[in-house]
Amino acid sequence: MDSLALGNDLEGVRDLSVDVVASRLPGEYIKLVAGQTHSAVDPKDIGFLIRREDIHNTRKYVEFAKMLPLSLDVVRKRLNYDRIDVEGLSPEDILKLNERAVAHANTWPKVESGSKEVARELEVFAANFITTGQGVVSLIRAVDLGRQLQGKFEDLTEEEQQKLHTILLDHTEKSAIESMVVYLADAKKSTTAFIKSVEHVEALAKGFEKGLSDDLIPLVKAKMMAYKNSGKEHEREQLLEDVLQLNEKIDTLTSAYKSAVGASFTGLALGPIGLVVTGGIFGNNAEKIRKEKNQLIADRRKLLEKIKTADKLAELLGDLQLHLVSLQGQMLGAEVGAKQLSQIWTYIAAYLDEASEYLSKVDTLLELHKFAMNFSMVINPWVSIKGYSTQISAAFNELLQP
Repeated sequence: MDSLALGNDLEGVRDLSVDVVASRLPGEYIKLVAGQTHSAVDPKDIGFLIRREDIHNTRKYVEFAKMLPLSLDVVRKRLNYDRIDVEGLSPEDILKLNERAVAHANTWPKVESGSKEVARELEVFAANFITTGQGVVSLIRAVDLGRQLQGKFEDLTEEEQQKLHTILLDHTEKSAIESMVVYLADAKKSTTAFIKSVEHVEALAKGFEKGLSDDLIPLVKAKMMAYKNSGKEHEREQLLEDVLQLNEKIDTLTSAYKSAVGASFTGLALGPIGLVVTGGIFGNNAEKIRKEKNQLIADRRKLLEKIKTADKLAELLGDLQLHLVSLQGQMLGAEVGAKQLSQIWTYIAAYLDEASEYLSKVDTLLELHKFAMNFSMVINPWVSIKGYSTQISAAFNELLQP
């Protein structure tokens, strides 16, 4: 197989031997995550377990959620009503919604910090894995030197290999193998710990997604449906229509008032007993128009307050749903990424188990050299992996700066 397919369940590697998978898959995957392998995703947007765009969008949601009021008095002021004849939309109901949204938003920092820690642990793991590998290789070389052997196993002729098969390991060499097994046990321990860290992030991402899909999104949708079915939406449209009609009447009365008022001294006459009002600004007609216009303005103010009330509720539900729906599914990418990473490290753990079992049964130099050849194939890529892991950790740390 020339390439390793990276499906959700890594099905492309199931037919390969554990040592082949352990030697190729970690390097291939880390290279992909580091943006060094061509994919449909822009390398600048990969961001290790969580895509950069998803981090930015989630942070916007968290910022929005944390601005939601958690005081009933403030909620009432925001909604501009104390009670409403629609089930699920009372200030108390909206307060509970706010509390759940804020509680959910507060789980995000753990997802961020967990991902950041996994990136750091990846770098540490790579360094330690190289050190462990070098320790095992050094012990094998010590055995070779003791036997005055030179060259690589793959360069040996069949006759030379057969000769190695007849050379049994002595007690000192067996002790060296026991030390190798200890090295591998330490590597297995580190591998298991790394898998647990990755699975922890996977669980956090899954919990965050579940909070969206199973709780908040259905809750907000239910409240929006209640708002729609209540007729408040149509009521608001009617209120807007009423305001427009009032505006037209007010404009008409304003024009009439200007006509009734006339010029500066229109409607005033100086009689023998003083100033006589016959019209103009102080006339009955102008005053009647003015009072009627003022009443319409007052009516319009009341309508605008009602619209404002409807707008506040619709705005809150609309904004919250917009944030939630945009996030829905984004954490699935983090879940899958973490699952793939843990599966890959499971192959490493399986290889270490097989390697330890194989070493414990090694009796000849030929068997030891076969192990050395396979082990080198697994260890050698880790120099590059360490380089990529350092890049990933640095880039991810920079991305997650507050």
